Amino acid sequence: MGSINYALRQLVLRPALSMTVVAMLAIGIGATTAIYSLMHFEILRPIEAPNVDELVSFRSPGQKFGTTRGDLTVGEGQRLFSYPMYRDLAAAQKSFTGIAAHYSFLASMAVGEDATRLASAVLVSANYFDVMNVRPELGRFIGPEDARAVGESLVAVLSYQHWQNNFAGDPNVIGKTVNVNNQELTIIGVAPAWFTGMMRDYEPLVYVPLTLRWLMQPEEPRNDENRQAYWLTLFARLRPGVTLDEARVEMGALYRGMLSEEQPLLTNVTEEQRALYVDGRLELDPGSRGQIYLQVQAADPRTLAFGATLLVLLIACVNVANLLLARGAARAGEMAIRASIGASPGRLVAQLLAESTVLALVGGVLAIPAAVATLRLIQTIAPGAAAGLGIVLYPPLMLFAAAITLSTVVLIGLVPALGAGRTDTAAIMKAQSAQSAGGRGLLRFRNALVALQISLSLVLLVLAGLFTKSLVN
Repeated sequence: MGSINYALRQLVLRPALSMTVVAMLAIGIGATTAIYSLMHFEILRPIEAPNVDELVSFRSPGQKFGTTRGDLTVGEGQRLFSYPMYRDLAAAQKSFTGIAAHYSFLASMAVGEDATRLASAVLVSANYFDVMNVRPELGRFIGPEDARAVGESLVAVLSYQHWQNNFAGDPNVIGKTVNVNNQELTIIGVAPAWFTGMMRDYEPLVYVPLTLRWLMQPEEPRNDENRQAYWLTLFARLRPGVTLDEARVEMGALYRGMLSEEQPLLTNVTEEQRALYVDGRLELDPGSRGQIYLQVQAADPRTLAFGATLLVLLIACVNVANLLLARGAARAGEMAIRASIGASPGRLVAQLLAESTVLALVGGVLAIPAAVATLRLIQTIAPGAAAGLGIVLYPPLMLFAAAITLSTVVLIGLVPALGAGRTDTAAIMKAQSAQSAGGRGLLRFRNALVALQISLSLVLLVLAGLFTKSLVN
């Protein structure tokens, strides 16, 4: 208890140093946690669905010929499939409970008593909700009876949000109509409140049968039999007992066989292009995180922001280390005197450990409000992207950042005590640690830290400039 009381007195005796160290710890840990929490919420967390680990997302890297029409949220060509390919894969496979398809679009909708406006919508296959393993809040979902033929079954399922906001949560909404792209669709069901579909960052207000695509978008050519019209995004749910690797083997063989059968249909292509087409492959990815518009890339602003905050954390560690080493050099005489009058190395270590721990704990505790403030600042600056999303701090990352930074504080804080027993007391009292052999070594180490700090700061400055330019663009 005496060591803790003495450590608290040291904080008061050196307020500038203490406040600087605590601020660096709070900012480094807090900013890193906040930015990663944002990335985790937008990209890394699992989507809302039962048994999400069973979901699988489809990709088809390789040469394509024809039209590649990406939807609003999954725009990568390698994630798109033709309608005939979807039907063939769904009919031939044995690894999944089902393969579902979807296509999102902006629809002109009459919402409540407001004027018609653009709203998010999605076309879904008849088994979309079954594959997602979701049960309706009200009524029923789109099923096989709603997808017997193209252009038939004018029905729709409302999102819970749409039902609450524009139909006042009317329990008798089933059987009423909603106007989507000038088509009167009969409401047959309402999705649960937590359900937003398979696509991250895209919350449709209405779900419509996939077979109504050419009524919803009459400007699009009828291509339900065109194997070179790529516009569908696919996902599936593994059967019980089937592993993802087993599914990859089966679906890869099926896909290659279908490409071989299709290649005679290709026109106006060279033999080399034909060979590239047949060499295409089907990739299956874990679908627990849903399907997003773009995968995380090094140039993504969120990735740059996270990298920048990691540099802030690293710079904070270097700064804290330098400050504590400077403090240790200044207290070298004190430590030598304590050792000379009988203080054991264990006693010195315990005392400095208590001082470092107090600094670390105060900084770690203040990192929590710093992280919360950073998240609120992000929500204020970018309300459309972050506000109201219910982003919460990601505890494992905070613990990781805190462990790295606080370990730096504790370990560097022990340096004076560890060297006190091996230092010539007379030499210390005469010239302080900078002139002793140990002092020169410590000085060289501090100079190296300063050089590292300058280097990291320059990298951070460049990243800040690039990130600012991205925001301006």
